[in-house]
Amino acid sequence: MKKMLLIFSILLINVLYVNAAAVSLYVGSSASFCFPIIRSDLFDALTSFGLAGTSEVGVDIYGWQIGGLFNASLFGSGEGEDGLMKNFMSLQLGLSVGKVFDNSVIPVLPSWLGFHTAISARYGVFHTEHYRTSQAKNAGNYNNEWDQVLFVNAGLFLDFFPGNYATLFVGADVTGWNDEDGIVFTPSVTAGVKVHPNRAKHLEEKKKLFSRKKNEVHKNEAVRASDGLEADLVLVDDYFDDRDCFVTFKFFVGLPENTSCKEWKLEIFDSDGQIFFQTGACGEIIPELIWDGIGNSAEFLHSQSEYTCKFSVTDDFENTAWDSETLFTALPVQHLSKTLKKIEISSIIFSADNHSLDDVSPMQKAKNERTLDDIARFIKNSSYHHVHIVGHANNVRRREEDEETLWIPLSKARTDEVRRALVKREIDADKITTEAKGGRFPVSINKFEVWKNRRVEIFVETQEE
Repeated sequence: MKKMLLIFSILLINVLYVNAAAVSLYVGSSASFCFPIIRSDLFDALTSFGLAGTSEVGVDIYGWQIGGLFNASLFGSGEGEDGLMKNFMSLQLGLSVGKVFDNSVIPVLPSWLGFHTAISARYGVFHTEHYRTSQAKNAGNYNNEWDQVLFVNAGLFLDFFPGNYATLFVGADVTGWNDEDGIVFTPSVTAGVKVHPNRAKHLEEKKKLFSRKKNEVHKNEAVRASDGLEADLVLVDDYFDDRDCFVTFKFFVGLPENTSCKEWKLEIFDSDGQIFFQTGACGEIIPELIWDGIGNSAEFLHSQSEYTCKFSVTDDFENTAWDSETLFTALPVQHLSKTLKKIEISSIIFSADNHSLDDVSPMQKAKNERTLDDIARFIKNSSYHHVHIVGHANNVRRREEDEETLWIPLSKARTDEVRRALVKREIDADKITTEAKGGRFPVSINKFEVWKNRRVEIFVETQEE
């Protein structure tokens, strides 16, 4: 007993000292519903069900909980043939060590949920009408004195954090001890609460610690990845005209000594961040690649769109380096004659049955504005003297009687909308004419691409050079 008091005093001094270093002091209390005590060589209930209570005080050092505890338990009489104990009572003092896992350690966990493990060694005494053997029970000879024993307890618990101070927990644990060369144990279901006077500050310190460790790891990885390994992507040339396209990529790689290329990859992302085109190989890197503008899903580059091109290379030691460039596609222009050019814009999108450029999604509106800016820039740079805008609609029912009443008025309104947008961009209004053709000239009858029929075509007549 004196030894236990000495250990507890040393623990309390350490707790007070460490708490001054801005780690978390905690106190806790729990109650357990205990199943019958079992002896390993009998495998029968020695007692009935029992109850136990535990009080604990300790310190949480960055998720490691070390504390002193007091436990008391009480069981009834064993009902089975081998039931040897009656009115079992124990008192225990011990030392507990546990580890807490919350979202500062495992970021995928929500802030209100975690779990912890705990193991404790307890010195205690128990009193019972305790028969050492079945023969002693039959003879009525039992030990009615307080016996001393070393208990060991281990458990796993689910934690809930309802606020800045308390931790509610529930879980399962098992207690065992040695009795005359036989192991005696009892499992329990336990629920309780721990209170941290400065848990909020303690949690922030834990997050900072793990964040620093994570940043150090990332920093070390970045140093290893950049130590002599280099990747450079260059767009040498690009050409866009109607549906004819080529882009030349050149790759330059610097490998550290005694290493080789394990894998290289070229990825092209569209303006929404989705993979549009991807290629690569294991082993030697080709010096250049000429691309025809067709993506992995056989889709052609969208006019007036921005694409991000990323080239990455990985060496034998799994170090990776990369470089990126931005690719802009040009207007699809058809040269109909020496002085007449046609711009067919499918990327100016209108909503169904609507002619306003404002009544579209914010993302599509931004794309429309960028396309109109580039059209106006192209017209200004072409020494134009006449611009003709032709509007089309989507005649979904293919009924001729709807043309005059629905689709021609709608396509006319769309050409007027584009005309106003170009005038706003300093294109001379007197040099712009419009024409409405309704839905008689669709470019797609595929039900998934009928939006392409809601379009405008722009003809630019230039002065003869």
